[in-house]
Amino acid sequence: MSDEKEVHLPQSKMGLGSDHSDMIVFLIRFFRLSGVVFLAWLIGYFNFSYSWVLVCIFLYLLRERNSSARKTKAEVIKALGINERDAVLARLDEVPAWIYFPDKERVEWLNKIIKIIWPNLTVYMSTTLVNVIEPIINQYSTSYIGKVKFKKIDLGDIPPRITSIKVYTENVPAGEVLFDCEIMYAGDANILLSASKFQAGVKDIQFHGNLRVILKPLCNRIPFFAAATAFFLNKPQMDFNLTNIANAFDLPGLRNLINNIIEDSVAKTLVLPNRLVIPIIPDIKLDELDNMKKVRPKGVLRINVIKGLNLKKADMGVFGAGKSDPYVSITGLGLPKRTKTISDSTDPIWNETFDFMLEDDLIQTPDILIQCFDSDEMNDDFLGSVEINVENIISKGIEEGIYKLKGVSKGELILRIEWFTVSTESEKLNEILRKKTLNQQQASCLLLVDLKSASNLPMMVDKSGASEPNPRAIFTLNDVNQESTIMERTTHPKWNQNFCFFVENPQSQFLMCKINDEKSKKTIANLEISLKDLLIEDSLQLNRVFDLRTLINDYNPKLSLNLRLYILCAGFRPEPEKVLIEKSPSLDRSSSGFSKENVFLTQSEFGKIRISMEYIMDESVFRLTVIECQNLCQVHHSNLPDPYVKIILEPEKKSKKKSRAIKDVLNPVFNDIFQWNINYGELKRRQIFVTVKNDKPMLTSEKTFMGELWIDLTNLKPNVLIDKWYDLRSEKDAKFSFNYCD
Repeated sequence: MSDEKEVHLPQSKMGLGSDHSDMIVFLIRFFRLSGVVFLAWLIGYFNFSYSWVLVCIFLYLLRERNSSARKTKAEVIKALGINERDAVLARLDEVPAWIYFPDKERVEWLNKIIKIIWPNLTVYMSTTLVNVIEPIINQYSTSYIGKVKFKKIDLGDIPPRITSIKVYTENVPAGEVLFDCEIMYAGDANILLSASKFQAGVKDIQFHGNLRVILKPLCNRIPFFAAATAFFLNKPQMDFNLTNIANAFDLPGLRNLINNIIEDSVAKTLVLPNRLVIPIIPDIKLDELDNMKKVRPKGVLRINVIKGLNLKKADMGVFGAGKSDPYVSITGLGLPKRTKTISDSTDPIWNETFDFMLEDDLIQTPDILIQCFDSDEMNDDFLGSVEINVENIISKGIEEGIYKLKGVSKGELILRIEWFTVSTESEKLNEILRKKTLNQQQASCLLLVDLKSASNLPMMVDKSGASEPNPRAIFTLNDVNQESTIMERTTHPKWNQNFCFFVENPQSQFLMCKINDEKSKKTIANLEISLKDLLIEDSLQLNRVFDLRTLINDYNPKLSLNLRLYILCAGFRPEPEKVLIEKSPSLDRSSSGFSKENVFLTQSEFGKIRISMEYIMDESVFRLTVIECQNLCQVHHSNLPDPYVKIILEPEKKSKKKSRAIKDVLNPVFNDIFQWNINYGELKRRQIFVTVKNDKPMLTSEKTFMGELWIDLTNLKPNVLIDKWYDLRSEKDAKFSFNYCD
């Protein structure tokens, strides 16, 4: 007989296998249902609305559904850990990466070794949880909860699995070994945490992520490499079940919040650009370790999510399918990023730009996954996805077009993706800043901050006396904040963390840094650095110990930083391409969804419109004047049209304005003035939707549409009057053609 355990994959709800256990399950379910019935009776007794009964039942059933789904998923992954072969044969949709990617290898011999040494590894990992993870959890703890400690750590009998390994042999720098590990864990761990107010437990932990490991430098001593560097290319997926009092918070909304906090704490230490460096040979020099932790940029990938087209209607309306509240999430390079949510739209306009830094350590750059979701209170609905091959973008320099969403029946995204190389030649900055761009707010530089350490921080004094602070460093640039980890009770913290900022104009911007004490929530020291100082440094790098400002004169606190500035230079650029439009449903598309056929927007046949606009900063007023139109299209043969203009400051439908109608004319003159009271920052995120229509008499069959256009306000400058002619287009062509107000 085989020594392997027999695997039973869950096809229905699984019992516990004994009469006593079944009775316990029966009693638990009895008391749960009794509680629901009692709650319903209580609501009726106090004459509350019946809708509260429906809400309580809905939340209970939703919790049961989510718990059942997580339990089934955990049991399937656990079955893979016990006997992968039988589990794969029984369920083909839960397979490791080596089945799909031939260049990834199975390492069953390594998993067998891990299983043998697992009891010893649990001791080491328990110590790591206490020394490393516990301080991270306490960073998010509140004064009400108090300090959190691990009271019980039982990692169970099921070890994690390394489902595949890929070793890179090409384009790898000399003197190092680089490989990726796909790690999957779904064990029987049971962890209990205690705080001053309560105890909470975590069990059925699930974990899945791709870990990159770099062994360098190679040497002639066993084990032949001096240190190991590890980091996750993307934020790993985590799930778990809560026990004790924490089970009361196991509702979808709150549970997702707890899950995101835990994932973010992991991301701050192990997801790019952060990394863990483990010295293997004891006498390795400290400066070599610091050098391994340094981020070395290869370039920057800029993704402009312009708009969505004909997205799926995910929300339910009163009379059938309603619209959606779509947003876009981008994953694949470090921490995920997402657009704002556009309410009630299947053709949303985002026009948001995201920058991603690529490192030299990324020998093979992963594909970027762009997903579209419908935002809901409980679970967001999937509206489709697009995969972008980064290597292809790097070779082309720029790609702009329509991408068909996969995994759904309809829907498309209009994207613009650019590649920028990095340079340390300061003279290139003036050239870049002089160039006129479509969006003046886009970054021109990349700033890398290597936070090393601080010294001589002030002691904190309160009623109980003087004590050492719990310092955390917070960096701010252009309203973007990034925080370090918290160091416990020290006036000489050593962080060794990396931060990445995108800079619009280093000639006029400042990097702000403050050191906060997390116990008192007070700022104990601060620092302001002009980025202009880096432009005169060799290689645009500043490695210095800065004097910190503090209110206490008895201390002389200092902060050790390494600042590196890189100029973003446009990569290879082919001849400019126009946005492609779809010729027919059978239009040939590549695997990424990008249109291959060159079907370009044609010259407008709907005439043109003259519009002037100005933002008055002192009054916070946006003023727009519809001046005139020329060569409007004839919508019928018997009479001339009576055109009027409708203006909407998207996405607010309530902002609609309408001009007067001019009788029997194709070249109307309006000179109608409209204005909106709106914040300047908010206005720059808006678009103007202009429609020219025929004011037809009632009970006639005349056509009304005479052309439309979109105007993007991203680079609208305050107190500058813009007077410009714009081409009117058809409804279909206008969706793919953006006009800019400059």
